[in-house]
Parts: sequence; structure tokens; C-alpha cells
Amino acid sequence: MKKELLKLLATLCVMTSMITTSIPAFAAESPGTSTTQSTSIDYTDENAVTADWAAANGWKYVDYHKYEKTVDNITYKLRFTWTYWEQHLGINNFNPHWFIFVSDGSNVTGTVTIPGSIDGFPVLTVGRDAFNRNKEITEVIIEEGVQEISQLAFSYADKLSKVSLPDSMLFLDGAAFDNCIALTNLTIPASVQGVAWNSFSGSGVESVTFEGNSPEVRYANGEKYLYIDAANQYSLPIYVYEGTTGWDDWKNPIHVIKSDKPVIIPTTGVTVDSTSVSIKEGETAAITATVTPSNATDKTITWNSENPEIATVDNGTITGVKVGSTTITATCGNVSASVAVTVNSSVELPYTDVSTEEWYYNTVADVYAKGLMTGMDTTTFAPTETLARAQFATILYRMGDEPEIAYKATFKDVADDEWYTDAVLWASDYGVVTGYSNGNFGPADKINREQMATMMFRYANAKGLDTSQRTDLSSYPDAGSVSPFAKDAISWCVANGIISGDNGKLNPQGETARAVCATIISRFYEAYDL
Repeated sequence: MKKELLKLLATLCVMTSMITTSIPAFAAESPGTSTTQSTSIDYTDENAVTADWAAANGWKYVDYHKYEKTVDNITYKLRFTWTYWEQHLGINNFNPHWFIFVSDGSNVTGTVTIPGSIDGFPVLTVGRDAFNRNKEITEVIIEEGVQEISQLAFSYADKLSKVSLPDSMLFLDGAAFDNCIALTNLTIPASVQGVAWNSFSGSGVESVTFEGNSPEVRYANGEKYLYIDAANQYSLPIYVYEGTTGWDDWKNPIHVIKSDKPVIIPTTGVTVDSTSVSIKEGETAAITATVTPSNATDKTITWNSENPEIATVDNGTITGVKVGSTTITATCGNVSASVAVTVNSSVELPYTDVSTEEWYYNTVADVYAKGLMTGMDTTTFAPTETLARAQFATILYRMGDEPEIAYKATFKDVADDEWYTDAVLWASDYGVVTGYSNGNFGPADKINREQMATMMFRYANAKGLDTSQRTDLSSYPDAGSVSPFAKDAISWCVANGIISGDNGKLNPQGETARAVCATIISRFYEAYDL
């Protein structure tokens, strides 16, 4: 009775403490089972599995993001979620990914092989109760790639006498081999990071050998021990390799042994001393990465930049190349840490109201360096002040190299010798502005977003640029409020990334702040590589 209560308590502990880990670096594989493939699959893409692909590969639709398939009398499930050990460690910010787990092996007999992959997707988990009360399996061979064995996975598999665990194994959950009475010993690879205190409860296990450092012991209230039964709570002998660490506070008797093969201590984590860096073009920043555990066999760190055109990295030294954002990754083995890098313009702005922390700093610096926008005075840019039509015409005029213009009374409200006269007349001659139906231009009127888009569109056409790009605007809730004259221009702007929306809306009649204008102009130059 006491034994059963302890088992029930352990199961309840497991159920109430379920939480998540990281998406490992999976080797892609070809259709079939456990063979290396040449094409890669983005397991984090929830659309990586389609109904057509599933049907073609024999996967039956079960529910949203859930499919199942039977191979060699074992049922596998393909899901878009995360493993338990990922949840526990909180790796990858709990982002889901596609992986396969063993669901039902109740009908297999003899020697069972669990593949590391099927149809290009990794088999990461032997699921809960997968082989529970299977009385006919005698040996289990788990191939490389599988990472965890869930609760009660092999419970009461009476004839199971041999289990081979791969070097990819990370976690043995509660009662995983509960009451496997024919199983007398087990070797646990150095990759294992966690084991439940009752993984072998009620089994015939007489000793356990660990090839690596002490793993985390789950559900044992802070103690470290493996439990067989209440009468022999701490008696199970634990054999550990010479040179491994973390065994001093174990309750079980620990026996240090030498091994014929080298002791390999896997890397379990990488940390960086800063997870975000902001530098200017041409500047550098040094990042230090630390590998855990400290006695890991291989502590070699590989550095990589997601976009070397934005920033490069050499042995932890990051160099800003051009304005933008990218991610630097420090990798050791199958674990990594990331650094978010922002590269700001090297242009020194004279404006006291434009801080390097502002989202528009780089675009203001860009148009300032190009001589397209100046401040309201020598120290004030006024980023939040709305732009007037005459101001925008002047910006376009500067973009057109400010040719000489002879005055003519094109608009009733544009007199000779105003600061904006040449710009407005040039824009009119260039076909960029048309003015109002009453003959006025409205130089002081605030320009709205669709007017600005239309002027930009006309300017691009006048320059002979390719303006054929269009996109569907129906995803924006206010797409219907775009004026007919501006629909092509807005669609072109969005298609080229010149306009990206305003809090999820197009806001076509919204006034345009000077910082927003700077961003639109800068994006236009980037879109056309001008």
C-alpha cells in the first residue's frame, strides 16, 4: 500500500509540475525512417506540414497541428508544440516546433528500434504510456536524436531486459521504467541532463551507470537519489566515471569507476555577458560567451552573424557594417546563445531632439546626410511636428537635384521668391503635384499619408523607376478608406516596404510627422538602391 501511494504521489508531482526547452539543431532527413536527408525543414514553421504532404507520406490528420502514422506496429504522432524537457528548461522562449513522439507501442514484440527521425522530422520523445504493460518486448534500441522518455513509457514491460540509450538523450521522466522487473542495469549517457527520482521504481534494476556529470534529479524535493522501493529507498548503487562531477550530495552509494572510453562531458548551456548591443557603423563591441558546465569536454564556441552585411563577428568581437538589426549567435555543440545587434548610423546629428535610442534616429541621419531634410533650426529637427505640403515638395526637389526654375504663376497661392516656390513649380512641371481644383497648392496645408504616397509614386514614375509592384491591401482594416486617386500609390508603397502601416492600419488621411517622412524617404532610397 505504501509503495502504491508513493507511486501515485510521484505521478501527481509530475503532472502538476509540467512546464518547457530549446529547439535542437536537428539533422534533416529524407522520407522514411532514421536516414539523413539532403533537404532542410524549418521545424519552427507551423506551415511546414501541409495536408497534401501529410496525405502523401501516410500521416493521418487527428486535430489541429496533430497527425499520426503507424510504422512497424508503432504509432507515432507528429505535433507542433514542445517537449517536456524544453518546457522545464524554458529554452527558446517556449516557441513551438514540429517533432514526433512515440504514442503507442502496445502491439510490438521482441526487439524494438525507435528511430531518430521519420519523413524528415525528428523523433524526440517516447511518449507517456507508449509501451506501458507491453508484456512481449525484450529489448529497446533508441536511435540518435531521441531526447526524452516520458512518464510510465515502459512501465510494467515485464520482459524488457535491455535498453540502449543514445547520446542525444536528455531526460528520463517519472516511472519511465517502473516495474520493469527483467531490467537489471542501465547505462545513462553523458548527455542526460535530468532524471526522475522514481524512473526505476519497482523495477529489477540492481545498478545504474552514469557516463557524465550528475544530472538534475526531478521531483525529489531537493534531494538527489534514485528510488527502487520504500524498503531500499537509498540503496541502489550508482556507478560514475572518474573525472565526472556533482556526486557528493547523492544519497545513493556512489562508486567511482574507470572507463575504457574517454569521459565526454557534454555542453549543456552557453551564456553571453550581454544579450543586446547597440553600436554605430564602424564601431566594435566585445561579447564574452561562457560554456557550462565548466568541465565540458568541448568548449569551442562558433560565432555567427545572421546578416554579415549589417554586422560581422570574429571571436566575439562584433563590428557594425551598416545601419540595421541582426542577431549574433554563439554556439557550442547543440546549444547556443544570441545577441540582438542594432547598428546605428555613424552620422553625427546636430539636433538635440533626436536621440540615438529613438526608432527614427537612423532614417533622420540618412536623409540629413543626403541633404534631403534639414532641421527647423541648427539644433532642432522637430521629429513629431507634422509636415506641410510645401516642405515635402522641397524634399522632392532636393531629391531631384534642385534644377533652376523660371517663375510662372502656376498656383494662385504660390508667389515668386517664397522659400518653397522653386520646389513647388518644379514638382508641378515634373508631374509630382497637381494642386487643388480651386487653383491653389496649399503650401501650408498639412500633408497626409496618402498624399505623400501619391507624390512619391509620381516622382518614381517621373524618374523612370519600375513602379509595377503592388500588394493586396485588404488585410488592413481601413483599406476601404484609401481615396481612389491614392490606391495604386499606397499599394506600391506597401509592396516596396516604403510604408508599413500605422499601428496595424494604413491611416491614409493621417497627418505625417517629420520623423515619419524621413523614414519613408529613407526606405524609398533603400528599396531602389539609390
